[in-house]
Amino acid sequence: MPALQETERRFKEEEDYQIMFSTYTDLVKEERAEAEKAKAEAKKAQAEAKKAQAEAKELQAKVKELQAKVKELQA
Repeated sequence: MPALQETERRFKEEEDYQIMFSTYTDLVKEERAEAEKAKAEAKKAQAEAKKAQAEAKELQAKVKELQAKVKELQA
């Protein structure tokens, strides 16, 4: 009987390890998915920032153009 109990204990222990490993694997997958999502959001924000910078440069160029026209008209 002790051999049977030892086998059952080991079997239960193995099941517990499998459950823990499965849980760990699931957590790692979730963390990776969240990291990928954050990475994608960061890239999107970076692209939006670059677009805003380009728009700001365009507006600065227009302002300079208008300032030149104003100086021309004042002369």
